[in-house]
Amino acid sequence: MFFSQLNNTMIYILIGAALISGFIGEISDAVIIGIVILINAS
Repeated sequence: MFFSQLNNTMIYILIGAALISGFIGEISDAVIIGIVILINAS
């Protein structure tokens, strides 16, 4: 049920942005994006 709410194009873009942010070393940005994703899914 939780994962069905993540089936959205905007969520995919945010997940990609979080992964890229984490990969380039912007961990704080990646965490904030992750929090936004979790809030959106709740």
